[in-house]
This record gives sequence, C-alpha cells and structure tokens, in this order.
Amino acid sequence: MVKRSELDTFNLFMKDLESKIEAARSSGKSLHIETTAPLTDEDRAILNKSRHGQIMMYVVFIVLVTGFPFLPFKDAVFEYQVATSVGLFMLLTSLTIMTVAKMRIAYRTVPKTVVQGIVTDKAMEKGQKETRYELTVGDSIPIPVTAGKYHSYQVGDGVEIHYWAGWGSYVLCVKRWDGS
Repeated sequence: MVKRSELDTFNLFMKDLESKIEAARSSGKSLHIETTAPLTDEDRAILNKSRHGQIMMYVVFIVLVTGFPFLPFKDAVFEYQVATSVGLFMLLTSLTIMTVAKMRIAYRTVPKTVVQGIVTDKAMEKGQKETRYELTVGDSIPIPVTAGKYHSYQVGDGVEIHYWAGWGSYVLCVKRWDGS
C-alpha cells in the first residue's frame, strides 16, 4: 500500500515536471531532436520478418480467392470457373509482384528516422481485442510501442526511438537517452 507522504511527493514531482516541460515549450526550446540515418543490418532483419509475413498473407489470399471457383458447382459452369480463376490468379499475382518490388525499393532507399527527446505523455487505448500503447516524445510525436516499453518509461524520461516509415510504419528500436 502506498503511504500518503509518498503519494504527495510523487504528485509534487509530477507537477514540477509538467511545469518544467511547459516552461521549455513556452521559451521556444524543442523537446526533441529528429534526424535520419541509414538502415543497419539489424534494422533490415526486423523489416524482412515483417515483409515475409506480408508476402505470406498475399499468397494465402491469392490461394483462397482463386481456389474458390473450383468448388464443385455444375459441370456447365466449370469452364467459366477455370477462366475466372486463372484470370484472378494472374491479376493478384502480378499485383503481389509489383507490391514486393515497391517494398524492396523502399527498403533500399528510405532511411529510418531517429527521434531523441523527453517523454511528455503516455497513452493507452484499450480495444476489444488488443491494447495500443503510445509514448509521446517531445513536441507531440506519438510513437506506438510495446507494453513492456510503455511501462518502462515515465513522463520526463529521455528516450531514443528509431522508426521506419517507408512501407507502413515500424518501430525498430526504443532505448534510454541521456541527452548527449
């Protein structure tokens, strides 16, 4: 159980911290630094896992959509089903190949963004099936994070977040930042 004096100390600390953040904002100081950097091999490995998952979703979708016309209906409609299935297969396969090519180009050309700053807010949004966690860094840059990262940072902590927004948005790394 939390003692009354500990709670008062915490509330006083939070009030002081919020006033320091507001003072920095009103003086025109930025609460974060945003730069770009090339992707590292570790970053590419994280992105490749996601890319392989997306490709598998495309393949499953193609198989389900193009396999549906082969369900046994009537013999007279069978030729139409085959033609439709082959056409859908070719269309969806070509779209998948184009998408994968665009993803590969983005992986090679789009740099990651590195945000260093102070956590100014935390948000947790509970949905029906999952909970979404966000840390707001500096001047209102909300970044989605895992539950573990969400609980390990408090308002006022220094944080360095690496994310990539070339094809979707992926948080690659979240770590403590000491301001240097």
